[in-house]
Order: sequence, then C-alpha cells, then structure tokens
Amino acid sequence: MNKLHELLAHKRVAEPFLQRPCYDAARGDLDELAARTFLTDARLPRPWEEYLQPHTPMDGVSRPLVVDRETAPGVKQPLLTYLALLLFGKEPTRWIPGAWVDMNIYPGEVVTDQHSQRVQLLGPLPGLIRDVLRNLHLHMGMDIDKSQDALSIRQNRDRYSAKAVQEAVVNALAHRDYERQEPTRVRVFSNRIEIHNPGGSAHVENLVERARAGRGANPKWRNEALAQFLIRNQLAQSSGQGLPTIFKETLEIAGREPEVHADRDGFEMVIPAYQSTPTPPRVAPTEGGVEGVLLISIGGRSLLPVAQACFGELGLATNGQILVDMAVPGYVEPTEAQWKKVALDIRNKLNQWMDDPKIRRFHLFYRGPVVIAPIFGALIAPTKPLLVYHYQDGRYSAPLLLDRRFLRQKN
Repeated sequence: MNKLHELLAHKRVAEPFLQRPCYDAARGDLDELAARTFLTDARLPRPWEEYLQPHTPMDGVSRPLVVDRETAPGVKQPLLTYLALLLFGKEPTRWIPGAWVDMNIYPGEVVTDQHSQRVQLLGPLPGLIRDVLRNLHLHMGMDIDKSQDALSIRQNRDRYSAKAVQEAVVNALAHRDYERQEPTRVRVFSNRIEIHNPGGSAHVENLVERARAGRGANPKWRNEALAQFLIRNQLAQSSGQGLPTIFKETLEIAGREPEVHADRDGFEMVIPAYQSTPTPPRVAPTEGGVEGVLLISIGGRSLLPVAQACFGELGLATNGQILVDMAVPGYVEPTEAQWKKVALDIRNKLNQWMDDPKIRRFHLFYRGPVVIAPIFGALIAPTKPLLVYHYQDGRYSAPLLLDRRFLRQKN
C-alpha cells in the first residue's frame, strides 16, 4: 500500500482499499448465485437483491457493497466496491490480483520442490475459504499411538484442531493486504502447516502475549468491512478472539503452541501437528520376505478353507504364511466390554509378528462385525502395509491397501 494513502486511510481521509469503488467493473462481473447464497445465509432483514443497490449496508456498522459516484455533471453511476468483487466476483483476481491461495504440500519436514504437490485456489472469498479448508482436511489426518490401549480414544489422535486451522485460514484471508499482488500462501509439511498472508504487523509480541493469556487482540481489523461480512456468516469470530482460539486449540491437540512470525511484509502462522512418542527403529524386512496371512473370524468358523481356495489367484500360494488363524464361534455380545476383550485378544496374537523382519506385508481375511474391523488398520498399518480382502459370493478378492499414507490422509 502506498504510504501516503495508508496514512490518509488511517486518518479516514481516504477510504480503505476494499471500500473503494472499482470504476472498471460492472454488475455482470458478479457471481449472482454466490451473492444470493452468502447474503441469504446471513439472515438479513431485507431481500438479498437490495444489498446490491447503492448505499445499502447490512447494518449500522457495515459498509455497502455498491456505491454511486458522479461520472459526469449531474450523472451518478452505481459502482461495485472491491469488497463486492472479492466476496462475489466471477473472477476476483481480475480486479484484485492477490485474491487467491497458493497451496503446496510436501511429504517431509523440509521444502523439496521435486516431490511437492501444488494447488492453486481461486474464486469468491466464501467459497475460497471452504476450498482451502477442504484441501487442508485431506492432509490433516490422524496419528496412531500404539502405546495406548487398542480401544482407547487416545490411540487414534487428531493431528490438528480443525477449529484452529479454520481460524488461521480465515484470519489470514481477512487480515491480509489486498493491495499487494502476491497470494496468501499455505504450505503443508508432515509435521506442521504454515499460513502466510501479505501485510505485516509491528506488534507481534503483544499479540502472542495476549493470545497466551486468552485476552485476544485489540479490537481492530485491517479490513473492517470484510470482517463484518465474515462474522455475520459465522466464518470468523468476533474481533480479537481468533488468535486465542488458535493458541488454545493447538496446545490442547498438539501439546505445543503455534509459532507467529511477522515483519512489515507479511504475517505467518505455523501450526504444529500432534506427533506420538517415536517408537524404536524397526529392522528392515529381508528382501523378498514372507507375506503374512491373518485369518480372523468373529462369530463364525475358521476362514482357512475359503481363504486357501483363493490363494492361487491372489499370489499367495508360494510365499503366503498363515500367522494367525483365529475364530470366535457363536454370538458375540455387542457390548463395550466384549469388544474390548476380543480386540485385546487379537492384538496379543498379532504383537509377536509386528516387528518380525521376515514379514514383508500382512494380508487380512476377515469376517465379523464391522465395528471391530477398524482396529486392524490402527494396529497393523502403521507398522507394515496391510492388504484387506473383500468377501463376496463365497470368495475373497480385490484387496484394499492400507499403510501410513492412508492413515495420514484419511480423517
């Protein structure tokens, strides 16, 4: 932002950027469906179309989306503000070049361009926020803590607080400087999420101290008009609550605080992931290795005859070794105590094979209550690949592969 204009805006002599009219845009540049959806969801007292008329704010503190300006002596023309184009424009970047998000996903903890996945997200701001969160959700995943009980809710742990991540994304897009042409940047690593928005802050230490104390920031937004729209649609919290929420939620989930970095050019939030206590390194499996077969039947007879009949077509006839042939005949009471007993019994039978270097992969043939099935993925997939076979018409086929990548990317 031009320093003179920034000073004038601060003194309210000049309007903030988003509240200014865009002289080159027309009503046809708006996405009418996006505008109708957003304004209807805001539960405003008037029909949504009226808020696209000049000088019609949502309430007494909001700013209008459309203004009129004298384009010739005695002639006034309705003009869209940059705020209207940011919220509902068909192509917001045509008018506001930085109004998009550049997302990069890395498999490890450092930048490795040759292995990264890049996603460019554009569109009206409400939809853009949802798209960013949807893409982040694919990579937030869960962490498996094998030191916990098999049925404990603390064994499968969320790696991030969804609420904290949403607040960080909304804060970045609400507080950024839209006069700058660079996009908001999101980088996802195996152990953290970094969110960077153009437009810095000179008081980062004070922001962090207040957030730790749960006091919130001073009630001031860079883009006040935008903030009112986001708050009205419950995409943002009231002024000052976002940062304390991010600190509180991240500390509860990850056991560590987020990091905040800022200078005059940008503001960056780093949200750490929850990581379970590292397990001792395992001996690498021998080349080739044994394909470990697990036969588990809950409430029925052994699966050995049916499974063996399929070994040839499944490639297990020569190197498939049956490690567990477990059958729990009869009816199994669907109670928490009974499920726990069965789950612990299964885990005890599997433990001796988990770290055996001779075992290359596990192959699961299973029949029984669906409620038990996820336990196998939680127990086995973090250790070695697990192929789960589908039973239909008396045969097993079409394996589904579960491994660490599956657990990281599925929530």
